[in-house]
Amino acid sequence: MLSDPNPMRRGGRAVLAVKAKSSGRVRGIVHDRSSSGETLFVEPHEAVLLGNKHSEAEADERREVERILLDLTRVILGAEPRIVRAAERVTELELAFVGARWAKDADARPALLPGESGAAPGLLLRSARHPLLIEQVREKKLDAVVPIDLRLSGDFDVLIITGPNTGGKTLALKTAGLFALLTRAGLPVPGAEGTTVPLFDGIVADIGDEQEIQQSLSTFSSHLKRIKAGLERATEKTLVLLDELGSGTDPDEGAALSEAILEQFLKRRSPTLVSTHIGKLKEFAFRHPRAENACVEFDAKTLAPCYHLILGSPGESGALVIARRLGVPGEVVDRAQHRLVRRDEEVKKLMEDMRGARMQAERVRSEAETRLQEVEEAKRAVRTTQEQLAQKSEMLEAEAQKSIEQRVREAMKRVSEAKTLLPQLPAAQKQAMERLLNELEGELSGSALGERRAAFLASLKKGNFVYIPRYKQRALVHKLDHAKREVTVKLGSMTLTVAFDELSTGEGG
Repeated sequence: MLSDPNPMRRGGRAVLAVKAKSSGRVRGIVHDRSSSGETLFVEPHEAVLLGNKHSEAEADERREVERILLDLTRVILGAEPRIVRAAERVTELELAFVGARWAKDADARPALLPGESGAAPGLLLRSARHPLLIEQVREKKLDAVVPIDLRLSGDFDVLIITGPNTGGKTLALKTAGLFALLTRAGLPVPGAEGTTVPLFDGIVADIGDEQEIQQSLSTFSSHLKRIKAGLERATEKTLVLLDELGSGTDPDEGAALSEAILEQFLKRRSPTLVSTHIGKLKEFAFRHPRAENACVEFDAKTLAPCYHLILGSPGESGALVIARRLGVPGEVVDRAQHRLVRRDEEVKKLMEDMRGARMQAERVRSEAETRLQEVEEAKRAVRTTQEQLAQKSEMLEAEAQKSIEQRVREAMKRVSEAKTLLPQLPAAQKQAMERLLNELEGELSGSALGERRAAFLASLKKGNFVYIPRYKQRALVHKLDHAKREVTVKLGSMTLTVAFDELSTGEGG
C-alpha cells in the first residue's frame, strides 16, 4: 500500500506515502498529494492524537523561546547605557590601535597643540608627508616623498602660495587639511618633531575645478558656490583651503573678487591657505600685515618641480620659460615676451626688495626654530636622566632601609629572647639588666626610623595594606594604636596585633 516505507512530514505532521489506489485501505487525514497524483500523504488515524500532542508541545516550546528572548531583551535594554559606554570605549581602543599601527608604519607621531611645550602658536608642518604618497612609496609606485614645511601662525593668518603648475601648491593645501583632520580624530601625523596642528572646528575647502553638470554650474560658479558656503560658517577656528583662487574668469575681475574674499577671511581671523596664478594677489600680501606670500620651487632647466615651499617670496608661473623648454617656436615666445608689459614697475621693484628681506627673515626664523627644537630635545633628555637618577636613588634608599629594618628586627628578636631569661637572674642583676634591655629596645625602635619610614608610619590608616615580613604576606589594617605603636591587621581569616617595627615599607623586605 505504501510508495515509500519511511515516514515523512507534511505541514509539520507525520504522514505515510500511500499509493492512491490503496488510499481507501488506510484510515486517516490526507495532507498532500504528489505532483503525479499517484501518491497521497496520509496521517494515520492512530497517529493523529500523538501528532496533536506533539504540535502542542512544539507550540509550547515556541512560546517558551519567545518568553526567554523577551526576558533577555529586557535585560539588554536595561543595560543599554553600559553597553553604549562599552561600545564607545572599544571604539576608542580600536582607534588607538589603528593610530599605533599607522604611527609605526609611517613614522608618524601625535602633533603638538598650541600652548604645549615646544609647540608653535598656530599651524606648523615640519617635514610633512602626505599619507597617500607614503602608501605609493610602500607599493613601489613612487621612489620617495619630498617632505614639505609650512607655517600659518603667529604674525599672519593668510598664506598666498604661487608658482608654476605641478609645483606642489595643491599638495601643500591637501596635506595641511589632512593633518588637521587626523589631529582632530586623535591620530598621529607623518611629520617631524615640533609639528603643531590646532584643533580646528571645521575646514572650508575649495579644491578642484570639476564642473557640476547636474546643477548646471560652470567651473567658476562651482568655485563661488563653495566659497560662499565657506564664508557663511568661517570663524577663527576654521581652516580655509582655497585652490586656484580667482581662476575661471577675467583675470582683473577675478583678482578684485579674490582680494575681497581674502579680506573677509582676514576680518574673521580665519587661518587661510590660498594657491593662485593671479599676479595681483601677490601684491595683496604686501598691503595687508596679516597676509604672507610663499612660492614653490621649480627647476626651470629640467622643468621638474622641487616641492619645496619658501615663505616670504611670491613665485612666478614661469609660463614663458616652460613654453620655450617644451619646444614652442622661439618667435612665438619672443613675441609673447615683447608683449608682456609690467603695469607697475615701482610695485615690481618693491616686491623684489621685500622678497629678499622676507626670505632672509624666514631663513633666520627656520634656523631659530630648529635650534629651539634641539634645545627642547636636550631638555627632555636631561629631564629623563634626572628622573632615572631619582628613581635609582629611591631604589638604593629603599634597599638600604630594608636592610636596616631587617637587622633591627633581628636585634629586637634577640632583646625579646634576653628578656625571657630575666627571671633566672638574681633580683639586683635582674633590675639592672631589665633597664639596659629596655633602653636598648627604645634605641633600636628609633634607629631604623628614616624619613621614608616615618612618612610611611605617619600615613598609615584603617583600610591600608601593609607587608609583614614574618608572614611574607600583605595584610589589611583593621585598627591602629600609635601610643602602643601597634597595628591590628586581617590576615586571611585571622586577626593579629603586630608592632610597628614588624611592618615593612616594601613588599618582599
